[in-house]
Amino acid sequence: MIKWSVRCILWGVVLMTSLSLAQEENTSTLSRVILRNIGHQFLLEIGDSTSRILPITQKDKSYVLSFDQEFAFDPEQLYTKVHEVMYTYNVLQNFIVDVISCDSNLIVYSFRASINSNEAILNCKERPLPKGCYQIVFTATEGWTPPAFTKEQAPEKGQKEASNYLWILLLFPLLGFLWWKFKKREKVEEALVLGLYKFDLKRMKLFYKDEVIELSSLEADLLHLFIQHKNETLKREFILNEVWEDEGNYVGRTLDVFISKLRKKLEKDETLKIVSVRGVGYKFVN
Repeated sequence: MIKWSVRCILWGVVLMTSLSLAQEENTSTLSRVILRNIGHQFLLEIGDSTSRILPITQKDKSYVLSFDQEFAFDPEQLYTKVHEVMYTYNVLQNFIVDVISCDSNLIVYSFRASINSNEAILNCKERPLPKGCYQIVFTATEGWTPPAFTKEQAPEKGQKEASNYLWILLLFPLLGFLWWKFKKREKVEEALVLGLYKFDLKRMKLFYKDEVIELSSLEADLLHLFIQHKNETLKREFILNEVWEDEGNYVGRTLDVFISKLRKKLEKDETLKIVSVRGVGYKFVN
């Protein structure tokens, strides 16, 4: 089993090398999705659910997000939504985000975006920008070569389909090998009863009736911490130290983002609540 999987993986590496162009084009498609999602989430954050996001354009080595309506916003709103989407898609690259006035073509606000807390920089977060026409420009920092976003560089349908099939050929043996290793080591443990849910910390899963809800590593650790201290008010500093420790990947409102995700996954049981304690932290009520 192992030898067979290794051989398949090696063949997959050869296929990956021969299809580097197709892979880059697929990355371009994913990048467009990520940037448009940033624009969508940002508009929702400022209360706009109707304005259109215009096609993404390339300007030198930067990529421009434009809108068909004017708007006003607080810098922290844009900063927060950019990082939420970065966490959602696990974007490891860093980039500079500039807000440019359409009228003056001048940069009116900018920040450095990174899921690494040591590299993210937010300035002037309490200085709202007035209503106007703005463009959001994303420029990659060293270590990332951004893909092209123009229509002319979009992949042909046949190329994308061929690339997808070859990725499947690579992925199946790899997943088979990982599944075999996982099943070999897996030990059945009794899940913790949590209201109407069952919580399996080791496998990072929540069970609700016949539904299986996947948790990320940080979500599982955060929920486990709340269970250990249920009905207690936990300070933000304590939570960050226990869950994030010294991983160096905490930035901005990361904790608030993960609290929001946990609340959504626990919403089927109204007796389970994560309550915000203003100025202090959070309390898990069960």
